Amino acid sequence: MASSSSPTAEMAKEAVEKDGFCCYLDPAVGKQVDEFAREGYPFLTDNGLDFIKHNTLDDKRVREVLESFFIWSGLGLCQKFDRHPGRTFSLVNYAGTQVRALMLQLWSAGVRAVFYKGSHLQSLEKIDTSGLLEIPHEYLHKDTILRTEVEMKDGALVILDDRLGFTIVQGFVITFCFAVEEELNKWAKMKLSNSPSLKKRAANEVDGREDEEEEQEDEQTEVSRAGAMKTKPMKELLCGCASICSALLPSIPPAGDRLGEEEGLKLLEWSHDLHWANFCKNHLRRLAGSGLDINVRTKKPRYFRRASRAPDSVMVKLGPYMYTPKKTDTFTFNAKQVFNRFVSHANAWDTFQKDGTININGVFDYILKPEIFELIEEEFDMYLYHLRDEQDGQKRRGWMRHMFYSLVQQLVRQDPVYYALIVAARPDKNTWLICYPYYVKYQVEGENTGFAHLDINVNKFVKTGQGKNIIQGSLSLDDENEYGYTLLVPGFHRHIHE
Repeated sequence: MASSSSPTAEMAKEAVEKDGFCCYLDPAVGKQVDEFAREGYPFLTDNGLDFIKHNTLDDKRVREVLESFFIWSGLGLCQKFDRHPGRTFSLVNYAGTQVRALMLQLWSAGVRAVFYKGSHLQSLEKIDTSGLLEIPHEYLHKDTILRTEVEMKDGALVILDDRLGFTIVQGFVITFCFAVEEELNKWAKMKLSNSPSLKKRAANEVDGREDEEEEQEDEQTEVSRAGAMKTKPMKELLCGCASICSALLPSIPPAGDRLGEEEGLKLLEWSHDLHWANFCKNHLRRLAGSGLDINVRTKKPRYFRRASRAPDSVMVKLGPYMYTPKKTDTFTFNAKQVFNRFVSHANAWDTFQKDGTININGVFDYILKPEIFELIEEEFDMYLYHLRDEQDGQKRRGWMRHMFYSLVQQLVRQDPVYYALIVAARPDKNTWLICYPYYVKYQVEGENTGFAHLDINVNKFVKTGQGKNIIQGSLSLDDENEYGYTLLVPGFHRHIHE
């Protein structure tokens, strides 16, 4: 819901519950945000508190919506976020229809954003990206989720469920989050500077009273709730650990002390359940080093195996990559027709489907011309000259593991016919592919190269289908004979599940 008028609190609440957000197009908000940006976003100062108060509790629209959702709520986050056009975020992740937290977004002038209506009501896997949770795009392509792009030329106020997915396409946004006490207690506290004027301001503005007591020097102002700012000793999670770890930290013994095996294992299990990424470096070192007088790898080997993670989790699917693949438009083509065309045989497709392999002649005839092939042989010989016959006690078995980017390899990987054959052969017909460089094989007389293997994890393929779309191709630059050949098992792909 996007409106330049002022919907009632009931209308706004209905929009947030149904769609996940309510948008007020408001030029006054855009001007305030731009001015705050010119000042350098001074959130935790006197001027910053004025800005926060004016745009949250003093804004009738905001207060009425907060009060329509919550009997009590507290301010838990003040932060500015920049544009990330290809990425979708939300703040929290929990199931159910009950709203535990609301996000207030103040948008600058000249911005565009995408909101995914209905995503707040879906159980979506999200990746922690230090401050926000990223939602992989493949999880947003559902009939129950509607991508809605909103252009805010002069600025806007948006109130949304903290679970809703949103993308900052253009511009930036200043964000405030209010949550119920149960949810807020899980969040790290916001720390204000240790200035007398700010502590006095916190007491006067929010509690409605002046605190005349002298504060100890090791204290600082802590914002814990929108309705109650207070001062208290600065002791919780200053180390850098996430707030979820606070209950465990006192159980970690001082450096040099050790726990017994039973007690140590309990502490280890507890910390593992909280996820070790939530601990600061010093506490993690104490926990893993002096805190446990046991061989962790022996007692808890699953902690060191990827199998301990959910096999269908986003982190496993991403592998070494940071970002999820971009969802692309479907390109429709006749795979059988493409395949048969470039193989130049009417039954090529049927043979490939039956056997799972096929020899194709003629695709690279142009590199077999004498003047070109002479250069290829010279390049292979050059790489071979610079290669040892044995490394770490292992014979090279014909492999040249230092040859990845030779001219002929680059030429082959750029061949459009080779690409078309690979795309057509893939079960998913995916045209957006990455070509990974790999080393070559150059066998000389007398070398033993025989071995048998599968290039996928059979167990994972059978259980989850991982690798089912992979097509492997290779180019032989000379003819095979009885002493040098590749052994294949036709039709094995149709029996691998047996």
